[in-house]
Amino acid sequence: MADGFVPLFAALLIILSATVVRFRFDFMEPAVIVVGMMTLSTFFALFTVERWHFGLSVEGFFLITTSTAAFVLGGVFAHRCLDRPTKKIAVEYLYAVGDRKILLTALFMLSMAALNLQSMYELSVAYGNHEGYLNVVRTLRPIIERNELVFDRWISYRSQLAQAIACGFFYMFAFNLIFAGIRRWHLLIPTVCYLPFPILSTARMSVFFFVIYIIVVALILYQKKNQFVTAAKLRAARYLIGGGLTFIAIFFVMGALTGKTISEERTPFVILAHYIGLSIPALDELIHHSTLETNYIGSHSLHGIYRALQKFDPDMPSVPLFDPLVTFVGIDTNVYTALGHYFLDYGWLGTLLMMWILGAGYSLFYGWIKHCRKNFALPIMLYGIFCYPLFLISISERVLFDLVGTTFFYTLLLFWLSTKIFFRKVERRCDSTD
Repeated sequence: MADGFVPLFAALLIILSATVVRFRFDFMEPAVIVVGMMTLSTFFALFTVERWHFGLSVEGFFLITTSTAAFVLGGVFAHRCLDRPTKKIAVEYLYAVGDRKILLTALFMLSMAALNLQSMYELSVAYGNHEGYLNVVRTLRPIIERNELVFDRWISYRSQLAQAIACGFFYMFAFNLIFAGIRRWHLLIPTVCYLPFPILSTARMSVFFFVIYIIVVALILYQKKNQFVTAAKLRAARYLIGGGLTFIAIFFVMGALTGKTISEERTPFVILAHYIGLSIPALDELIHHSTLETNYIGSHSLHGIYRALQKFDPDMPSVPLFDPLVTFVGIDTNVYTALGHYFLDYGWLGTLLMMWILGAGYSLFYGWIKHCRKNFALPIMLYGIFCYPLFLISISERVLFDLVGTTFFYTLLLFWLSTKIFFRKVERRCDSTD
């Protein structure tokens, strides 16, 4: 049964190798990330074929390989538009924030976290929690997974505001450290104060998004300082792998907090294969057994637009938020990679076009950041917070689901306000010390 996955894995390895060479060993390039994630998911699928008894058809093979290649070609197009030598950046400033402002910001964030905790505690009590605040996450997570609970919008607003503040302070800390070697640890206090928010969200993906932001922002700044030379790119690749391993450790810790423990049957490899690799065979099942569930355009990928329109017109139709389950031997899933949503809504050619557009769009954004010599703080921060769909593209669709809607504009506004309120540049002195 593994016959279909062996050639797919080999084909993706070839595409990955060619992509890495084409983009000059820059492992932060969007195309490299996407092909790498597709290859990783196929790897996990390949080694669990016999366990869960699934297969891969010729149609599935060509949909995955051609769509992945389309993303790469979009990236190549963007690379040709912006392909020019990166120039050395002369940074003559650092970021400084007063201790009083940092303390007040930290207290403000902890106050918002306390409000979120209280709101969620009251919800958990209504759903049977009688063991206090420490049992809030364990009580609410199964209910959220069954799509029986949606958080109050003010919980979401407070979380988004805290995220913008934390991301801004981390950027300032990373900039000072990378460009001047100055460790102003107090700048990380608001970032640490943000940690309760993703934990209270009960979703491990919230932590994943923040870890991705930290890794991407730090590595882009590191490569900008070193003019994206090959040595810096390879060192960044090692840090990227280290960050991935760190997230895996956090993933299992948070799983334990919500009752998802490791057992003899659910080994770490099996758990990772479930989350990372099962979407590939599920996609193959989808393209052979898909049916048109609604007559509405983009009903599987444009949830954000439909949710926004419903705020203005309650009579707007609702589209299914969760996809139907596909069942294999002893396991099921309802994630089909990003390609599944595009295929259902736009067909094969539409999927190829969508992947090309995403490849070109993300690569243009990344290329602009690479060559931007001043005022690059906000672009790097926004790229860091919006690039996580690249790391999830082999699992589920997040670009249209998360970024097309009102949340996108809230994030833009809050990040812009964060730079205006907290960012203060001071002249860099040659004799600066830690």
